[in-house]
Amino acid sequence: MTLLLGLRNAAVTFGGTPLWTGVDLALSAGDKACLVGRNGSGKSTILKALAGAIDLDGGERFVQPGVRIAYLAQEPDLSAHATVADYVASALPADRAHDHWRVEQVLAAVKLD
Repeated sequence: MTLLLGLRNAAVTFGGTPLWTGVDLALSAGDKACLVGRNGSGKSTILKALAGAIDLDGGERFVQPGVRIAYLAQEPDLSAHATVADYVASALPADRAHDHWRVEQVLAAVKLD
């Protein structure tokens, strides 16, 4: 299978203290993954690193060209949006911002009105 997204020997530190080091992760088409761990163990940070929302302090991040990654923050700032649908639509590429059916599809998938 073709690698779509991955981390190799990845590390993230906070204030000089390692949160995690030596993380290797490979995701290919059709893969399903689950992160399990205690609160504060770095699960959300791994997702942020995969999405490119934070930089790694060590190691490498790989994204297959053409792969699009979407990331929803654990506590999103919805204040600039009148509705959840507006928030979802704001993540669409500019040329697709009026594809309301896509927004409805996402909201239905997570069972939100």
